[in-house]
Amino acid sequence: MWKIQKHLFSVVFMILCGCVSTATDAPGEMTQQQAMEKAIEITSMSIPEISGSQVPPSNIHAEKMTLEEAVKRLNSNLENVSEKSAESPVWLVSMDGLWLPVSAPGLTQKPYRHVSIVLDAKTGVEVFRNMQP
Repeated sequence: MWKIQKHLFSVVFMILCGCVSTATDAPGEMTQQQAMEKAIEITSMSIPEISGSQVPPSNIHAEKMTLEEAVKRLNSNLENVSEKSAESPVWLVSMDGLWLPVSAPGLTQKPYRHVSIVLDAKTGVEVFRNMQP
């Protein structure tokens, strides 16, 4: 009985620590938690077209799929977003927050409140993103 309890405790401990990958994690690929952390890191930084997140992101979801599935989900065009294979594994991470577009004289733009970012499941590199007001 003690051996069973000890083994059960070890399994629960590893799950709580994130030491056990899910069935969808292939060797050498990012876990769901790593994908969410990387997406938050990327969207926290400013790029020429948009500010970094102005508030801590919330409502964060990550789903592993093929690049083709992510492109369809975000109503994008595969030829416009990547030279990668349509079957490449990616993480589609979505979150709510506040991102400010670059201001231009005489042009008023609404801030973005939702971002979806597609990350290469192996490298964590951003493939493309979709931002919505």
